[in-house]
Amino acid sequence: MNRSRSLAVAGTALALATLLGPLPGFASAAEPENARPPLVIPVKDFALSVVQPAGWQANEEAAKKAQALLAFTNGEVTILVRTRIKLNENVTLHLESDKLAVQKQFPGMEPGPLDVKHPSYPTFARMLSKPGELYVYLAYVNPGTHYPESVSVTMSKRTAAATPAELAAYKELLSSVKVILTAKDEEDAQ
Repeated sequence: MNRSRSLAVAGTALALATLLGPLPGFASAAEPENARPPLVIPVKDFALSVVQPAGWQANEEAAKKAQALLAFTNGEVTILVRTRIKLNENVTLHLESDKLAVQKQFPGMEPGPLDVKHPSYPTFARMLSKPGELYVYLAYVNPGTHYPESVSVTMSKRTAAATPAELAAYKELLSSVKVILTAKDEEDAQ
């Protein structure tokens, strides 16, 4: 089986596994029995896979309102997942653009470090805060030159910084991001 056909078969299998979930009584050797299946979202030329954080709910209305692919909420805080077309591989420019937009909309927001990393993709992150008013956590991952878009994961919270549990959910979601080439893209990459 050629490489692009095997990729298409693997993508179909992943989509079916996401829709159907695991077979009862069978746990994957690679995943613990309590692992959550990834959500797979088709994007123009690829698919995006993320794992919903435990205890958080997908919120389609919040995603639409924020013009995001996905939104997850714990009732108090929302995490948004978006893609953004890359002009080049320097996605720090996206992060800087978002930082400036937030600072323009909310004067007095101060930048600070944000310690998050994706296990496979270069990660660029920043926290913005105005203590007692607003905390924004911004991170971009660059899945590589074969993908025309970067992926951003954003979380914001009013009045107080994110709790350790909220930051853990944010980091879990960010580290679960996977970009999947379509069969057409795989052929173009060869």
